Parts: sequence; C-alpha cells; structure tokens
Amino acid sequence: MMLPLIAAIGGCAAGVGGDAASCVGPQVSVSSATASPGETVTVSGEWLHSGCDDGSGEDEEPYTDAAVLFLQADRSIELARVDATGDRSTATVDVIVPADAPPGAAAFAIAITDGSCPPAAPVTIHGTGTTAAPLAGTASLCGRWPTATID
Repeated sequence: MMLPLIAAIGGCAAGVGGDAASCVGPQVSVSSATASPGETVTVSGEWLHSGCDDGSGEDEEPYTDAAVLFLQADRSIELARVDATGDRSTATVDVIVPADAPPGAAAFAIAITDGSCPPAAPVTIHGTGTTAAPLAGTASLCGRWPTATID
C-alpha cells in the first residue's frame, strides 16, 4: 500500500500566450503505513527535481545524491542516497527502520539540501517501550518535520 504524499505542490508562472502551466512538487511515499525497528520499507519519490519547465525557460534538474532520511521526534537519520531518473524524476530505495526507533509517529523524507521541510511520508513505528515524542523541530509550520541535517 502506498501512502498519500506529504509535500508542497508548487505552482509556476503562466506560460506564453496566457496558457497556465504548473509544476508538481516532489512527492514521497512508503510501502507500508506501519513498520517495526529493523524492518525493511520501500521509500519512493516522484517529481524529485528542482526548477519548473513551464515555458518560462527554466530547466528542471533531477535530484542527484539526495538523502533518504528517517525522521522521528527531534532527530533525523540518513539511511541512503538516491539519484532521480526518467521523465517523472523518480527514485526508489529499500531502507531499514533504525533498530533503536521507539514506537510512535515517524516519517521518511527525501532531501537535497539542509532544510526544515523536505517532502516526507508518515509511518507509525510499532514496538515496545516509551512512545516517541511527536515530530518536532523548527519546521512546525511545514508538517512538523524536524530540521534535516545532511552530511
């Protein structure tokens, strides 16, 4: 089951001759709405590109070397790197939920730069122990994802 995406959808300027055009922003999904520590999940991204080819002359550049992040409470953990390819700038990777992830809300994100609002998809971590704090950080206005730190 693919989860609905949590990402901003950006609009672009109107095209030549008054034709309106828009560009889809990056979208992220995960293979399961729930997971357990140590379990493998598939993280997929679509429209992973910068720019907006809406007729204004701006090019769309696929993400390269983008970080796949596990976000929970106030931490982010880089799990993999991906390059987007194809007409829809897609990338898919299998990652393992960190072994020390406590039960509760979390998310997987794909980010190309340091920033507080990478496109992300939610997941609930099952397990025993103290439940993780709600997603927090400086990005409370952007879906409450913590600030991603990319090395």
